[in-house]
Amino acid sequence: NGSFHRNWEWIQEVSQLDLLPPGFPEYLRLEGDAVSIHKFEAMQVSGLFQTSEYAYAQLIREHSHEKVKELVATRMRRQQLLEGEDAVHVVVVYDEYALRRPVGNAVIMQGQVQHLLDMMSRVNVTLQIVPRSQGAYAGDMGSFTILGLADGSNVAYEEGHVGGQLFRNCGIVRAFGVRFDLIRGVALSADASLRLLNEILESYERAGSDERPVADK
Repeated sequence: NGSFHRNWEWIQEVSQLDLLPPGFPEYLRLEGDAVSIHKFEAMQVSGLFQTSEYAYAQLIREHSHEKVKELVATRMRRQQLLEGEDAVHVVVVYDEYALRRPVGNAVIMQGQVQHLLDMMSRVNVTLQIVPRSQGAYAGDMGSFTILGLADGSNVAYEEGHVGGQLFRNCGIVRAFGVRFDLIRGVALSADASLRLLNEILESYERAGSDERPVADK
């Protein structure tokens, strides 16, 4: 369906900027061949679900304006994996703090949370939230992704401060799968997560109203 070619083009463009962390280009190549993605995010909204405003606010901390503009544009093209009849199926679990941590300002977060709500209406997307009332749980060790590939194999990916690592060993990938199941076990159901996400949206709408100039209210 062209997803691999789109990802290949994305990798070529971004590699020229020398911005991709070690290990991530190989992950992107595999992501383009994935039929399923299971992802846990503890700290931020994942790239496949980011709005351009959120992505810009996140990236501008470390890169110049021009580089960020190019990187955001290519990140948006990467999201084409979620489109079409052969769209990849994604199950993503967020820690609630990842959705409440302000990136940019309340208006940007309002748009980002609304985008997540829109994504939840898609048949190929399942989104759940681990509530902040949950104590210690299996996700405390950090974020990770499991890709289900078209050839029937699975790989896991974990990213650190200076790079990422792919795991192909069946035992290690299976351990990530068990951890993902444990995380989903303490997460809210999809319906309860939808209600919580709407509550989070309302909190950003109130905060965003306070941030806008009086003439815009």
